[in-house]
Amino acid sequence: EEIVLLGYLARGRGVLVHACGIVDPAGRGHLFLGHSGAGKTTISRLWERTPGVRILSDDRIIVRAGDDGLRMYGTPWHGEAEYAVAESAPLTRVYVISHGSRNEMRPLGPAEAVAWMFARGFPPFFDAAAIEFILDFYGRLAHEVPCAAFDFVPDSTATEFALREAGLPS
Repeated sequence: EEIVLLGYLARGRGVLVHACGIVDPAGRGHLFLGHSGAGKTTISRLWERTPGVRILSDDRIIVRAGDDGLRMYGTPWHGEAEYAVAESAPLTRVYVISHGSRNEMRPLGPAEAVAWMFARGFPPFFDAAAIEFILDFYGRLAHEVPCAAFDFVPDSTATEFALREAGLPS
């Protein structure tokens, strides 16, 4: 099903990314992109402790554009933590995650954000038109949504830090 969905999305409908999707207490979507081992499951488990948070997935998220802007969607393909919720939320922040010795965020420019998103997506490399759509889509995303590299410590300070950075009470 995932391969069929990739083809469907790549025809102008959206992208599938290797990410954890968190909906904060204000209903805003936070996309935590990462390769295997980068901390998607850890981030999910940390956010699970925050009251009012919903976790759409700890491994794969769909991002689509609609009349109301960019939205992220949970998928049935979960990771180790087994979060898989059939819901969506407006996408308001994108983070490229990695484990760090302290919590630190660095804003990403559009070109760097697109490169990091592409490397953490599932593009159908055999389809030139799909690749063109996906790169354009990531470009739109990088221009419309704040993107940052997020090195985090795997404890509750990471969620507090991210909430503060997003302008929410921690």
